[in-house]
Formats: sequence, structure tokens, C-alpha cells
Amino acid sequence: MSSSAYEVTFQTSDNETIVVNWEVFRKFGIYSPQDDPDARPRDPVSLPNVNAATFQKIVEYCEHHKDDVIPPPQEVDSFTNHIGFGSIQPINIDDWDRRFMQVEEKMIFDIILAANYLDIKPLLDLGTKTIGELIKGKSPEEIRRLLNIANDFTPEETAQIQRETQRY
Repeated sequence: MSSSAYEVTFQTSDNETIVVNWEVFRKFGIYSPQDDPDARPRDPVSLPNVNAATFQKIVEYCEHHKDDVIPPPQEVDSFTNHIGFGSIQPINIDDWDRRFMQVEEKMIFDIILAANYLDIKPLLDLGTKTIGELIKGKSPEEIRRLLNIANDFTPEETAQIQRETQRY
């Protein structure tokens, strides 16, 4: 039996049962390394934090990228190198991925949370890049609204920040 004929069943937070093939299952880093389809879970795998709509998007992404080779993680010498000070890289998103992420903002955040939970680094990166593009050029108030962050600055603190950053 080919490995693509093997399947794994998932139970989402809204009690939907979704069956995925072995090649998609292998993309979920949380379950890696998975080299033996005979060792796959036989009972439904519970996803207490992922609803069916989000999981179906995750599966769609993994099916599209099932043949992609995920590069090994790079060693990072310091926090400064990790966040890219001095070497800002442009955000590159291919056309299929860009169309894939053209969903409501809530779904983008749900995808990010699910990709993080399932340890699907390329999808997590795609989601965070998408949010990065969404906040480009936005005012602090617009970013707070998008990210659902309360403004806890007093009017005096806000005025102080505006004075300090006015030259930027």
C-alpha cells in the first residue's frame, strides 16, 4: 500500500471529523518525525484549539505544499541576528500563497495559531508575513484595532510619545 493511501483522522474543536492523507499529516511538525505510516495514530487526533474551517484551510495549504522540502532551522547566534537588525529582508509571498491568505482577518489569526500549534513553520511564517503586510503604513490606532489591543496609554503618555517620535 502506498503511503498516500494511509490516512489520519482528526477531531476539531467544533466536533468535526476530518480525514487527511499521510503526506499531509507528515507536514505537521508536532507529529514529526513521521517516517513510518504504520506508526500513525489509529484513533482520531483531538485538536482542542482548532476549528473545522481553520483545519480545512491548514489541510489545503499542506496539500498544495506537500512536495516542498522544508529547510532545516538555521542557527541564530544572537537576538539581534534573529530579528534581522541591519538586514531587513523584503516580504516575499508567492501568488498561490497570497491568494490562500486572502481571507478574513480572524481566519488569518486562526491559521497562525493553528500553524503554531501543529508546528507548520512555513505556514506560520506565511501568516505572520501576511499580518506584517496588513500593518504596513497603518497608524498605531489602526494597528491596535487590527490586533485587538487596548490603548492603555494615558493622554499625557500619548502626548509624550508623539513629542518624542515626531521627528521620525
